[in-house]
Order: sequence, then C-alpha cells, then structure tokens
Amino acid sequence: MWFTESSWPPIVGCLAVAAVLFSLWSASRRGGHLIGMIVSVALCGVIWMVERWIVTDAEEVEAAVYSLADAVEHEDAERALAHISRQAAAERALVAGGMGLIEVDGHLRVTDMQVKMLSGNSRATSHFRANGTVIERGSLQQSHVPSRWLLTWQREAGEWRVVGIERRQTLGNEKIDPLARRVD
Repeated sequence: MWFTESSWPPIVGCLAVAAVLFSLWSASRRGGHLIGMIVSVALCGVIWMVERWIVTDAEEVEAAVYSLADAVEHEDAERALAHISRQAAAERALVAGGMGLIEVDGHLRVTDMQVKMLSGNSRATSHFRANGTVIERGSLQQSHVPSRWLLTWQREAGEWRVVGIERRQTLGNEKIDPLARRVD
C-alpha cells in the first residue's frame, strides 16, 4: 500500500525543501545546497511516476464508481449491471428498473467522493453525490436531480462489485427511496 492517496503532499514537501535549499544556495553559493535542490526537484518526478504505478484499493473503487456513472449516463444497462454483484439480486433489479425509468440528458456529474475501506480491504463503501438532468421515459419533462449515494462494494474475482445501494437525503443523512423523484 502506498503511503498517500495523492502524490501532491509529498511533491509539495519536496518543492518546499528545494525552495529552502535554493535560498541557502543563493546566500552561500555552496555546491551541496545546489545538489540537494536538484535532487529534491528530481524526487518530485520520481514520486509522480511511482504514484501512477501504484493503484490502491480505494482508487480502484473510486474508478469503479466513475465507470458505473458513465454506464448510467450512456444508458448502457449491461455495463452498469456488470458493476453489480450477481448475488445482489435486489440491487441488480433496482439498477435495471431505475435505468428503465429515466434517461440522463447530458453529463452525470459525480462529486464529493469518499471511499472507506473495510474488512481488511475486502469490502468498501463509496459515498458521493451524483447530479444531472434527467428525463422520465414517456415524458418530455426534464428536471435537475441532485442525489447522494452510499454504495457498498465487495471484491469478487479480483473486481469490485456493488453489494449494497443506499440513497441518502442531499442535505440530511436519512435513507430515502432510491427511485424517489425529487427529494428536498
């Protein structure tokens, strides 16, 4: 496991060290300060490359959320259902039924993503907001629908699959019907 989910904190730290070493070098013109500064800047590139190679479980779950949202946005029920566990029959029916009721008009925006790993990294929860303009099938009525979701994920055959779906109030924390039309 990598020591940070983002490469930016260690990169900023290395840049801060490089700035201090540059300041010291400017004042004293010592070669050691200049070499230290060059090493610190080079280390930023190494950290960035290593971060791209290492993908944590939480990053895999986050990518799965975005892939699921993309499938819903493009009305690809088969691809959306591929993210749902075969053992989660109720969740599969919910996704299939929900996709049959609405179509996304434009882009489905996923924000405020939080992934929490559980049970020795074999389970996870993803909490996020999904906002978009939807059209009810059989109607011409468009409406902007903000929503907040808590998905429970489980690793199955090396892939993360949804085993639980909860829709939450956008401002509160109470569970609501996942297929509710509009929730204030």
